[in-house]
Amino acid sequence: MKKFYIIIVLFIWVVNLSAFDELEYLRTTYYEAVEKENKVEELESYLLSKYDNKNIPPIITAYLGGVNALKSKHAFWITTKYSYFLDSMELFADAINKDSLNLEIRFMRFSVLHYVPGILGYSKEKKDDIKVIIEKLKEQNFSKVPQKIQIGMLEFLINSERLTAAQLNIVKDLLNG
Repeated sequence: MKKFYIIIVLFIWVVNLSAFDELEYLRTTYYEAVEKENKVEELESYLLSKYDNKNIPPIITAYLGGVNALKSKHAFWITTKYSYFLDSMELFADAINKDSLNLEIRFMRFSVLHYVPGILGYSKEKKDDIKVIIEKLKEQNFSKVPQKIQIGMLEFLINSERLTAAQLNIVKDLLNG
């Protein structure tokens, strides 16, 4: 019986390790894709080959939203940019509807919306994302999003200049604490 439990624990560890490795790959490739258009295609191909349209986890839906946001960034024609942007916002909304308190999903959408002109009307989403991001960062739970990444999130929030004075103080305390 003891061997059975050891096998179960090892299986769970391997499954969690492979999920972490996949997230690490997604994070790294996504970050590279901000500046390298060929990485956008690589990331999209990976996601579309690995996941079908049925049971996509919310974090993967968010990365697909991120891919569309990056395709929008790299597109030449304004109508193409806008179409990709709308697709990305739809995917982010779907991911948030399924996992509304996911720090990484909220941060991804906020980081996209940070660069979007206010005239497109996503101010409420930005404010909502900031609130959730700060609350989740206050938990200092590093099991899903590593500490190094959370520190980067705090720095991005400070540099975004989109925080209220009270929020800025909280974020600076978290960064210095």
